[in-house]
Amino acid sequence: MAHKKIVIVGGGITGLAAAYQLLKSGTDADVTLVEASDRVGGIVQTEHVEGFVIERGPDSFLKTKLHARQLAVELGLEPQFISPRSHRLYFVHKSRLESLPPGMVLGIPTRAKGAWNTPLLSKKGVLRALAEPVVPVRRGNGDESVLEFLSRRLGREAATRIAAPLLSGVFAGDAAELSIQSTFPQLIELEKNYGSLLGGLFAQRSGIVGEANALTRAAQILSWMMRDEDVADSPFVSLAGGMGGLVDAIVDALPPEWIQTNCQAHSVLPAKSGGWTVATEGAGVLEADAVLLTTPARVSQRILPAGALREELGQIPFRSTVIVTFALESEGLGHDLNGVGFVAPDRDRRLIAGTFSSSKWSGRAPRGKVLLRAYLCEYPQGSRLCDASDATLVGWAQAGLLKLFGRVGQPLFTRVVRYRQASPQPVVGHQQRMAGIDRELENFPGVYLAGAGLRGVGLPDCIRQGREAGRRILADLG
Repeated sequence: MAHKKIVIVGGGITGLAAAYQLLKSGTDADVTLVEASDRVGGIVQTEHVEGFVIERGPDSFLKTKLHARQLAVELGLEPQFISPRSHRLYFVHKSRLESLPPGMVLGIPTRAKGAWNTPLLSKKGVLRALAEPVVPVRRGNGDESVLEFLSRRLGREAATRIAAPLLSGVFAGDAAELSIQSTFPQLIELEKNYGSLLGGLFAQRSGIVGEANALTRAAQILSWMMRDEDVADSPFVSLAGGMGGLVDAIVDALPPEWIQTNCQAHSVLPAKSGGWTVATEGAGVLEADAVLLTTPARVSQRILPAGALREELGQIPFRSTVIVTFALESEGLGHDLNGVGFVAPDRDRRLIAGTFSSSKWSGRAPRGKVLLRAYLCEYPQGSRLCDASDATLVGWAQAGLLKLFGRVGQPLFTRVVRYRQASPQPVVGHQQRMAGIDRELENFPGVYLAGAGLRGVGLPDCIRQGREAGRRILADLG
């Protein structure tokens, strides 16, 4: 009997995780992973330059979501785990960097010390946030935006100045549009099960929540945010040599014949003899009993046959972002970068956040040097951010940093990474859209979808989706 044939389209972390799961399951199927670019890993990429360790994409993963950590441990990477060296996060307020007072959870002051003196909130805003535990639980199961949820629980001021920018920044999105059900469902569960966000936190700290479920994970994150600066354990972890080491470890584990780079998939069509054909540029037409699409929804919808599924996938919105990395002399800066970075709540700006990479992680820059990442978004919305030249993008980032630091200095070098329409936006109603996609997908037996923008965007969620898809494919193929 001929071996089953499985084609994975897309060599980002989701596709690699799926391939790794197939390998771990001991399948005898013929597996082919096709990737349009000249390398796999997608946005997970690390560059080493003159002693600097530069992340071109994510710089860490959330260890409280176990899927990324478990995969890294399986690959033997646990000895390389490193934790952030600082916990201090700054918020831009009136063109100044203001740190969050200790003990403030999503804008809720849980300690008197420092809360009344923070410039981030007015006295009225502090009092409203303090009332979070007595705010009534929302009735009904309808979706609401991240901003609506946070404003209802914390008050408008704490929501807009602290909580919403902190959470929506993960998606480079607008908190007024993002779905709380699809982005942070754990917060909804805390509200429903404990009456408030802080109620869930204290229940977890009291041992009321036992199992490592979504509630526990959310409470653990909140607990960390309520930390003492000198004893905290961060929920984030990175690799000593950079996150690219995760990609390298997966690739090293996979049979080399499974991966074909510079191989773009153009279409997935039913085969006359059953199964599917995947037309590619680079490997010709591939026959498959199962096809897993891990490409962004906007790419997957172009590959699939015309119909309702394509239309549903095409409705998922995406945003463009740019990361500008600066290698600098530490003495040339007007700030000591004593923290992990900053968030800019004001959406009427291009510079929305920054990471102090060399302060956040050990070994990211030589002595006397600093590494700093600046994140730019489309402003005004709809502007063609990624069409700007490198020099223009660097100039915009420098101008924003100059307002915050006073002095920036001449960069030793810069790196510009464009992510054109690469940040999926799970807006209000996303779960209903996913239900529609699932219904339409039933008309394509043997075709599977996974990846960012569907059911999660971070590394742990993408890895989870990839591994789950691998298991499901093998179960369906028998």
